[in-house]
Amino acid sequence: MTQKSSPNIIWTIDRICDYLQVSRVLFYRLVRHHGLPATIIEGKWCAHTENLENYFRKGTSTPPRDISEEAE
Repeated sequence: MTQKSSPNIIWTIDRICDYLQVSRVLFYRLVRHHGLPATIIEGKWCAHTENLENYFRKGTSTPPRDISEEAE
């Protein structure tokens, strides 16, 4: 399977973290405990930008809570 260059898909964890402006630690926490829509395909993380935008759009409809210091 080859990675097609699509403006709607972000490949690699570093690019996803840059897009979201979060650290790797927070990225993993969001995926593991909070359902961030990202997945591993052929050993590389990928995410659809539309899914990421929708995830945070839904999350902003409720009062914010600090997840940066939650226990794993």
